[in-house]
Amino acid sequence: MEPGPRQRRPTTMSPTRSRALIASLSLPMALMLVACGAGTNGDSKSSAGSGGAAGSAPADSLSSDFGSANDAAAKAPASQAAAIQRAVIATGAEQLTSAHLGDARLDAIDLVTGLGGTVANEQSQSDDHGRLRRVDLSLRVPAASFERALDGLARLGTVQHREQSVQDVTTQVIDNDARVRAQEASVESIKRLLRRATTIAEIISIEGQLSTRQADLDSLKQQQKWLADQTSMSTIQLTMTRPSRTVEAGTGFFSGFGRGWHALGRSTVAVGTAVGAVLPFAVVLALLGVPGWLLVRRRKVVAAPAAEA
Repeated sequence: MEPGPRQRRPTTMSPTRSRALIASLSLPMALMLVACGAGTNGDSKSSAGSGGAAGSAPADSLSSDFGSANDAAAKAPASQAAAIQRAVIATGAEQLTSAHLGDARLDAIDLVTGLGGTVANEQSQSDDHGRLRRVDLSLRVPAASFERALDGLARLGTVQHREQSVQDVTTQVIDNDARVRAQEASVESIKRLLRRATTIAEIISIEGQLSTRQADLDSLKQQQKWLADQTSMSTIQLTMTRPSRTVEAGTGFFSGFGRGWHALGRSTVAVGTAVGAVLPFAVVLALLGVPGWLLVRRRKVVAAPAAEA
């Protein structure tokens, strides 16, 4: 039997050669896709930058700036956070009695001014002889010297009443400071927006927003100023009076002599007061009675010879 034609065996490719072939074919395709994608993105970006920026950006800029101005209150405190410091408002009151009220008043003023404080208000009352009877002082002292001032004032006389109170306003101070910073940022945003306005309607609308926000900022700054004053300077209400005199009953010659002398003085004053009250009536009676008495006496004298005749 003759041998037939020789059959060809199918060729097979090794795994290494197949991976190399796939890699060689995929690399050019990947490069082409990247180039196409870059060209497409570049065209879209260039079209947006040319046509979109020229057309929509001016129209959307005002609204975006309004949004940034409204969001300033939320962004400013986070970027300008400050360290928390405790803030308190301290107030006190003292009532004293002193036999030398004028000297005690001067000493109280000297004490407060020596501590760096001031006299915010003063009211004084005097008796019939011009001597001080009562002094009311409203004193402001640095918060750090509050206790020292109270103790120093207590030594100027006999303390009848003393009280003090402390109010913690740390949260209020922090909140107010944050609001001020946020409102300042908001006002600056509105000012920048006003400089970019091109139409009358835009200018009127932005100026209305600016006036409202500026008024809110001024109010917040006034509150901030008041809090700073109250927390840095403490208030003390000081009332000083003269002690009431009390007469103690004593014994012995001198005690009796003293009481008798005072009784004589009071009796003399009483008699003088009575004489002074009666004297005007006596003068009037004398002016009217003496002429009448003389007239009656003269008639009697004239009538006597006539009767004898």
